[in-house]
Amino acid sequence: MRHHECAQRIFEDIRDRPYRVALTPDLPADNCYYKGIELIKELTPLGYAMRARCGTVDWRDLDMIPHYIFEFYCEKTNIAHTHFYPEICLDGRWLILDPSWNKTFAEEYGLPYSQFGADNISCFNIHKLFSQEEQIAYTAQCLNHDESEIYFKEMERFYTEINHWLKQHNP
Repeated sequence: MRHHECAQRIFEDIRDRPYRVALTPDLPADNCYYKGIELIKELTPLGYAMRARCGTVDWRDLDMIPHYIFEFYCEKTNIAHTHFYPEICLDGRWLILDPSWNKTFAEEYGLPYSQFGADNISCFNIHKLFSQEEQIAYTAQCLNHDESEIYFKEMERFYTEINHWLKQHNP
């Protein structure tokens, strides 16, 4: 039981940091990817089987974001808009353990958030969950520096506005 308590504390510490969007491919932020990778790195050495999942999303699904921000949204970009989240194997079952939204913010805006050991859903609405092969291809594209630079340039104003709004509403 102590093992799960330690893992739960690690998860909650990562989850409860306010969400921020990365503004460049070289500068980490507390977004789904970096929080998810950190969680996997922290729980795997404790003996937990972890896996990464990724799928396409549409930021416009988040009703709480002011509409004026979507004036800067690029729907079609060279790299798909995606959400990344970990899954953990507990008692022989794979469970979503998505650290994206911190609990206080999620509760205030009616967003899904994960709890350790629960049957969770992804914090973002996944439109298409990638297969392992699609996820590998997507990761290779993201690791291409030129492709990432183009994507972040296309999304810079939108992500800057999202972060500005998040800092006001989720300090």
